[in-house]
Amino acid sequence: MFRNKERNKTIVKIILSLFLAMWLYYFIFFRDNPELVLEHMFSIPNESYLYIFLTILFGWIAYVIRGFRWLGLIKAIGHETTIIKSVAAVSFGYFVNLVLPRGGEIARCTSIYKTDKIPVDKLLGTILIERVIDMIILIFLIIISLVLNYDIFLEIFDRTESSTRSPINPFGIVIVLIFAIIFVFWRRIKSLKLYSKLVGFLLGIKEGFVSIKNLDSKKTFWAQTALIWVMYFLMTFVCFFILPETTSLSLNDALLILVVGGLGMVVPVPGGVGSYHYLVMIALVSLGIGEYSITYAKEYNPALLFPFIIHLSQTFLAIISGIISTFILFLNKDNE
Repeated sequence: MFRNKERNKTIVKIILSLFLAMWLYYFIFFRDNPELVLEHMFSIPNESYLYIFLTILFGWIAYVIRGFRWLGLIKAIGHETTIIKSVAAVSFGYFVNLVLPRGGEIARCTSIYKTDKIPVDKLLGTILIERVIDMIILIFLIIISLVLNYDIFLEIFDRTESSTRSPINPFGIVIVLIFAIIFVFWRRIKSLKLYSKLVGFLLGIKEGFVSIKNLDSKKTFWAQTALIWVMYFLMTFVCFFILPETTSLSLNDALLILVVGGLGMVVPVPGGVGSYHYLVMIALVSLGIGEYSITYAKEYNPALLFPFIIHLSQTFLAIISGIISTFILFLNKDNE
């Protein structure tokens, strides 16, 4: 009886997540002129659907490689799971990220904990090292792209600066207040049971974080990391052949779109909806493609249609793989 209730809750969560993701897309793209968006989507050449399929395929391959890489880190902390569960957990994490920013990392850990009873704190440590490495690579690629496209980056910053400029940074104020409270009440905090639990949790994260030292093959880990980013690059490059206006863009332009889109995905919004489209649109306008617009109420605009297509294709991948992964990880976990 209890297990049936848990399964029903899982199904309800899936449905609610899908509705929230669809609502975000509607609010940003379909609210003003839905017929125009659909008309432009279905007016692309038939051969363009091959490239849409390829970008989805490259995205799925990146999921699989991430699953293999995470499996190596899990083994490095002295635990075991299967590659199917590892890939499924990665896919489920991307699915959760569509509606809950950064919630996918927690979802990955809890899903593997429910199937293999691997401690969540140690799993979080392995994901933390993944994120640190991926962020370093993104920064490295940003530097390369900045050197190659300095003028374009200046134009991107000029367009975004006015919307982000503020005399007071509320995030900074919150950080200062948190540290002030910790400083004043430090002794009282140390006496709480929660403090000892938090310390134990952080030590578990540390153990997972240093798992890279215990990898069976560091070369394999770095090769997998490189392949993941190659897949991300190919995901972007093949999309240039979807629209006639972007077919003339180069490999250098693909790197620019990749890093700008990566920055858009870092913004803590569900699935990068809005932030990804906005930054990629600005980059394309800087490359001479389309025009600047914050709504899809205008006529055909390849600068906004391009990020919409590439993001929608990856959202489709996240939803389909996420649903399948949910059944693998949750609905069949009674067999573990």
